[in-house]
Amino acid sequence: RQQSDSRRATARVSTATRVPGAAALTMEQRQRALRIMLTEDREAAAFVATAESFHPEAVNRRARQREAQLERQRAEAVRQELLWAELRRDHTRAQMDDLRYKLYEAEQQQARQQQQAAASPKDDRVARSFITESAAVASS
Repeated sequence: RQQSDSRRATARVSTATRVPGAAALTMEQRQRALRIMLTEDREAAAFVATAESFHPEAVNRRARQREAQLERQRAEAVRQELLWAELRRDHTRAQMDDLRYKLYEAEQQQARQQQQAAASPKDDRVARSFITESAAVASS
């Protein structure tokens, strides 16, 4: 078996050397020929990929991928909307807290004013009596 394999390999080499001009190819020419073959392979692969792209399974796969992408986009939009709603809620809550604090301050201010007003008539009476006495003393 090994002998037959080596004979086949020798036959291939001798056939390649029998091709007119094959032995005379320079390294550059061989590399160029290899590049051409690779390019042809790439073109063939692109053709196969194009043909496969129209295959029903490939079309279905792309449709599923598009649907999954749309679903991800919808989920992201819902997530963004929820975040905005939370921000608005937090902002509204902060505004309500500010309003409650302002109401508390206003109530405290009103209570202080009422306490001052309750204490004030006595002070006013004392001040009026002092003014009255001062006026009486000044007139006499």
